[in-house]
Order: sequence, then structure tokens, then C-alpha cells
Amino acid sequence: MAQRSATDSRRRPALRSARLKNVAPSMLAAVLGISVSGGRTWTGAALTDRPWQRSPYDPRWIQGQIDVATPAPAVWHSVASVRGWPSIFSDIESFSVKSESSDGAHWVIRFESRMVGHGRFDYFVTLDTAKTSVRIVVDAPGVRAAAFASVAPIDDRHARVTYAVFVDRHGVLGLFLSESDLRERQERLLELNLVDLGRAFGAARVQSW
Repeated sequence: MAQRSATDSRRRPALRSARLKNVAPSMLAAVLGISVSGGRTWTGAALTDRPWQRSPYDPRWIQGQIDVATPAPAVWHSVASVRGWPSIFSDIESFSVKSESSDGAHWVIRFESRMVGHGRFDYFVTLDTAKTSVRIVVDAPGVRAAAFASVAPIDDRHARVTYAVFVDRHGVLGLFLSESDLRERQERLLELNLVDLGRAFGAARVQSW
């Protein structure tokens, strides 16, 4: 019985990681309402001067987008170079790569977010084969969190980056988290990442909602 319990305890993290990594990109895209062209489809909320919009269909999601003065293939090359993320995103406090698939499409990285705090967590990264989008699922106690970003050409010299973040309280530990604080951190993190993308690739225009 003791041996079985030890085996089960070793399996639980692996099973949870497997569930996290199996979030289907098609389901994410459907929830986000992101079109292939990178256009806005969340039209249910009133326009504001914010660089992001909370989904009228699921308030756990927020989305923002920015037009940059860099061709889409060059933007994607930087996005797909996961090891280079600390040079783009200023929120990353510490960063390490735990694993990388042979084709470079699947990564497990560990980093600490300045905005989120509370230590280092594992992030499961999947780059799509069409070289247009990336999804990130976070393995952290008390929350379920994910991000989805797509890169689409506007013309030969400009690209549009659409970026969305999901966060929700989860499990017993989630009961001790403040909902309002979680949402505020989510919004500030998305705004900061949009600023970082503009700095890295030359902001042509930040979309207001």
C-alpha cells in the first residue's frame, strides 16, 4: 500500500502537466475570438482608451493587440526564439529552460514574473507549425492561467501582434486569492507586455478598445 501511494504521488504532477499541455489551440482560439488575420472580434464591450479589452463572453480572458513596424516573419522569429524572451519581456525576473522538443515546437521553461511574484513556476510553451501563434500554459498552485499570442502580417513592413491572457482561481489555494488583485495583475501584465513588444519591434500603433 505504501509503495502504491508513493507511485501515485509521483504520477500526480506528471498527470497535471499532461492535462495542462493538452489545452487545444483550436479551443483557445475559439474562446478568444481571434481571427486568422489578427482582427478584433470581441465587439460586445464598449470602446475605451485602454490597450486591452476583457472578453464579453468569458471575463477570465483579456486581449490586447499592437501594430509593429517590423515584418511578421521577423517578429515570429523572435517570438519562436524562446531562450531570447528575457531580452524582450521586462517582466521576467529569472529564466531557465527545463526541456525542448527536437523540433523546437514544445518547451517547458521556468521563470519568475515580477508582476505576479510568488516564486518561479513552470510554463508549457507550444509553437504552432504554421509559425503564426504560440500558446503558454502555467503550472502554478491556486490558479489556472494561459496566454495566447498570434502574429499576422499587415503589409510587407508591418505586423499585428494579438495577445490574450486567461487567469482563474483554482482549487483550495485559489480560495485564498483575491479576485480583484488577480484581475489587476492580469491587466497590468498584459499592458506591460504590449509596451515591451512595441519597444522590441517598433510600435506603429497600440489598439485602443
